[in-house]
Amino acid sequence: MDTSVPGPEVWGSSAACRGMDADLFYPEGRGAVIPLAVIEVCEGCPVIEQCRTYALHHEAKGHWGGTSAYQRLRVRQATGIRLKTPESVEPAPHGTDAAYQRHQRVGDLPCPACTEAHTRRHTGYRRAQMAS
Repeated sequence: MDTSVPGPEVWGSSAACRGMDADLFYPEGRGAVIPLAVIEVCEGCPVIEQCRTYALHHEAKGHWGGTSAYQRLRVRQATGIRLKTPESVEPAPHGTDAAYQRHQRVGDLPCPACTEAHTRRHTGYRRAQMAS
């Protein structure tokens, strides 16, 4: 972990969301609505800035520091911030769906080869779902 961006182990005990159901912060599906209770908790949190900063560097999903995953992606794209990944993880080769997902996680525009692989994978998945 990047030691210049303190994680929840440092400030989490002061977070207003401590003890809440974590599922509330990870709504399923694109465009899923964040519950109002989550937004209100974040707005009044004493560590919202630390949480937001951590999430910009480390979290691709969920509602952190008063921001959605999409909002953080846009900030990363505008500022050049990249998600930190474990050094031990070998990146997936370009032209795969896994590499497409990596582009998304780090806030890069997917390359054409990865976009094509992602489209192929999900087109096949949708056809299988429709057939069953």
